[in-house]
Amino acid sequence: MDFNETGLYFSGIATFMNVILALYLRRASKSKHSIMLNASSVHVMSDVWTTVAVLLALGITQITGYLWIDPLAALVLACFLFHEGYKVLRQAFSGLTDELDPQILKELSMAFEKVVEDGLTPGLIDLHDVKFIRSGSFHHVDAHLVVPRFWDVGRTHIFMEELEKNVVKAYRFDGEIAFHIDPCEPADCSFCDYENCPIRSQAFIKRKSFTPEQVAGEKKLI
Repeated sequence: MDFNETGLYFSGIATFMNVILALYLRRASKSKHSIMLNASSVHVMSDVWTTVAVLLALGITQITGYLWIDPLAALVLACFLFHEGYKVLRQAFSGLTDELDPQILKELSMAFEKVVEDGLTPGLIDLHDVKFIRSGSFHHVDAHLVVPRFWDVGRTHIFMEELEKNVVKAYRFDGEIAFHIDPCEPADCSFCDYENCPIRSQAFIKRKSFTPEQVAGEKKLI
């Protein structure tokens, strides 16, 4: 085995190990919801693509004799790495600026829906104006909650604590929820299934479904 063959042999082993490491980091980033682990995965994988591109360009150049293959491969690789780096930076700046993430908003609305479907929210009439601040896998959620206006402070506090506990349990991220309480209005009656309500002015029609569009928007009575 000459020097060139030895170099190719060790390059192949290193590339294979980098692939395993990159896949492990990517899997860990998803389970831990970590942007840093995902960036590390992209970094390691970029070394893999660089090695593969160099070896392919070298092999094709030697076989065909076309020297322009090497700079072309370098240009394509540079564009690819720039794109991957842009995605990592975009994700990082999104977290730093608390940009609205449609996927996270969807998962949060699904957590609220699950709590409603499990029958754990008697008295929850409406939920809107949801915002969240991300710090790694920990999310601080801020939301406006509409509850029956005849509830006293103690009852509302207990309801809020139970709702927060159940929603965080159904949510795939760690976090906390700060609710701003809004008293119900007569127009809310058609969306409220609270039994034996002493101030009901309209018949109950249906519960509101907590879609991402609804929970992110302001309160609307339709």
